[in-house]
Amino acid sequence: MVSIILHRIVVLFGILFLTTLAAQAQEWNTDRPGNDIRDLDLRAPDFNLCRQACEKNASCKAWTYVNPGVQGPQARCYLKSPAPAKVANNCCVSGEKVADTSDREDICRDYSVRAVQQNDENLRLRCNFTGSSWQSNRDEHFNWCMSASRADREREDRNRINKLAECRSSGGGGGGGREDECRDYAEEAVTGAREARDLGCGYTGARWSQRYGEHYNWCLGATREQVRAERTARAQDLRSCRAGNDGGDRAEACRDYAEEAVSQIADAKRRDCRFTGARWQGGYNVHYNWCMSARRSEREAESRGRAEELRRCRSGDSEGDRAEACRDYSRLSMAQIREASRLGCGFGGARWQASSAAHYEWCMTARRADREAELRAREASLERCRADAGGGGEDDAGCVDFANRAVRQAQRNRALRCGFEGPRWRPDFDTHYSWCQSAPQQARVREDAKRQDLLNLCAAKPDKAQECRRYSNLSIEQQRTNLSEGCGFSGPRWHTNYEDHFVWCMDASGGKRLAEIAARVGALLVCTR
Repeated sequence: MVSIILHRIVVLFGILFLTTLAAQAQEWNTDRPGNDIRDLDLRAPDFNLCRQACEKNASCKAWTYVNPGVQGPQARCYLKSPAPAKVANNCCVSGEKVADTSDREDICRDYSVRAVQQNDENLRLRCNFTGSSWQSNRDEHFNWCMSASRADREREDRNRINKLAECRSSGGGGGGGREDECRDYAEEAVTGAREARDLGCGYTGARWSQRYGEHYNWCLGATREQVRAERTARAQDLRSCRAGNDGGDRAEACRDYAEEAVSQIADAKRRDCRFTGARWQGGYNVHYNWCMSARRSEREAESRGRAEELRRCRSGDSEGDRAEACRDYSRLSMAQIREASRLGCGFGGARWQASSAAHYEWCMTARRADREAELRAREASLERCRADAGGGGEDDAGCVDFANRAVRQAQRNRALRCGFEGPRWRPDFDTHYSWCQSAPQQARVREDAKRQDLLNLCAAKPDKAQECRRYSNLSIEQQRTNLSEGCGFSGPRWHTNYEDHFVWCMDASGGKRLAEIAARVGALLVCTR
């Protein structure tokens, strides 16, 4: 009885999921008179047939379903564009075409970025293409895309690609004169804007835009006197920013200081030194600005302090790094011990005991030189054993790298909340190392690539990834209900492979996800009645 109730909950949860997504899909007791582009008789009294007809018609923006007996014995459907106003009338059910807004926005953001890049290439090659398709205003491209059909935006994109290909094949456009002058001006302006950004000058406005097309188009419409004045003003502002408050020497010194600080912070992060405090935080601008207000002795002391802490971290003297170094030491030790066992070397004593914890505890009380000597001693013994056995150590070293990488990938899976599970995603070194030892090289490469591909997919669109995590979990629960109730449904939509559901979902629109869940809900409702 409890099992049946739980299965009902899964089905009802799917219905709730559908209801949330489709809440605006139909308007009960509502007519939308006018703007008809097509009308048709329906084969059954089902408003969903009318809604589906609208979804399949690229021009349709809204629809009205008329109940049987109102305009004849059959139900009628009217497709409309644009969407007319709503009027209360119990004759009908109406609705607007449900657009997958989040997917459309993602698509149009990508489209607009690509369109601006294509126009930048048009300008650089001096192809001289003009018109609304060739502009550097990203918002204009985005707004156009949001109201265009998929076919229209694909046609626009394809046309730009083809025209640029023709222009490249012919060696670029002609032009010269004013176009050459403005191309040089735009390149110089972008270079200056990026330098101002890197220096933290804080300048804003059109003069400091980093978009090549904006400077180029402004130049084409400006007089030569205006262009010269703009160049002069930008150069003066940059000189002022470079000099700072106390002269050019301080600004130059602080640029060097900030670059060194950023490099040291990056080094500390790579080594997982886990330093805290203002010294180890912030980007280039933060350290540059601090330096400009500090005395020379203060910035030199700060630089020395970071260098000393990094030195201790590199040698394993800092507490956080010692723990990390000893985890690495115990992993390497266990890899050496497993290889010795596999080769049948017969080594004994504390150095060769098969206990990761014991090696870790010893390492935490040992000097760096001692633990390095211990690893070298084991490796020397293994070399002799390998020579006697005719074996080699490259395979084992490869498995150490494979397992370390697998652990990092598993940790990233958790950090991104991708939801991947199973042996492939365990953050356990020994699990991955043992698997690697018995797997051929080709299988290792495939496994590593599969994990990385899934992580890249999840990281590319984090918001959609969370939607797909919920979709995948619901799909698996629906399949478990199918199995436990003995419904017998099969096919691509009926399985418990989370990764396959997730990959399919990340490539599907909201409408497709909705339809897939609806199909499973409908089938399970029939089966569990």
